[in-house]
Amino acid sequence: MEVGHPILCLFGNSADATFPLILVIGREPNGPYPVTNRIGSYDFRSAPRCAFWNTAYGVAARILGTNTRELKQRSVLKDGSPVVFADALPQSIPNGTAAKHIRRGALSAMDVLRHVDNLFSHEAVIGRVQLVIASGLQDDNFKTALRAIERNCAELGLPLAQTAFFYGTNVPKIMDQLSEAQKELIRSVFA
Repeated sequence: MEVGHPILCLFGNSADATFPLILVIGREPNGPYPVTNRIGSYDFRSAPRCAFWNTAYGVAARILGTNTRELKQRSVLKDGSPVVFADALPQSIPNGTAAKHIRRGALSAMDVLRHVDNLFSHEAVIGRVQLVIASGLQDDNFKTALRAIERNCAELGLPLAQTAFFYGTNVPKIMDQLSEAQKELIRSVFA
């Protein structure tokens, strides 16, 4: 088994399904391993307090007029979810690490560009994406990654939302940062 964090993480059997997707790109995974260029999975049942995942589902739930718990239950029943997670940077940083900006700044621009291009090269998944949300990538350490995300989205004709970091206290701000057209895309993907 390959050690590392998958470049794209989907819930249940979502990778084998055909329904449309929303790609949520965060900063970097929590942990000690580099990101590997493979598709993997996530399961919010194994990390029920993961603020990033909970906020993604919470924002979608608000837009859909439901709640986070109900939306997650729906995903479990269907063994799939339109929410796909990825990260802007190619190296995990353990949760609780002080001065993460130093580690982020030490990554080479070439490695970051290669990582983002690899992320968007997974056509079987990316071809189903209807909206990309870049979460919390405003700092200078994410400039190279964000430019590469913008370029890939433009080349593929994918709408891109840029929001505050997906954390519970940021939900009102995130809701304001999503346009009505982007919220409608979220509704249509979950329909």
